[in-house]
Amino acid sequence: MVTPASHGSLPFSINLTAIGLHLLLSGSQLTTFWFPVR
Repeated sequence: MVTPASHGSLPFSINLTAIGLHLLLSGSQLTTFWFPVR
């Protein structure tokens, strides 16, 4: 799938950063939830 740089790469990088931040937040919430239980 080939898209122009002005339309394709910028939203893609924004989506990647949003997914990365979401994974980091969910991961930190999981660790803070699981470690006190143990």
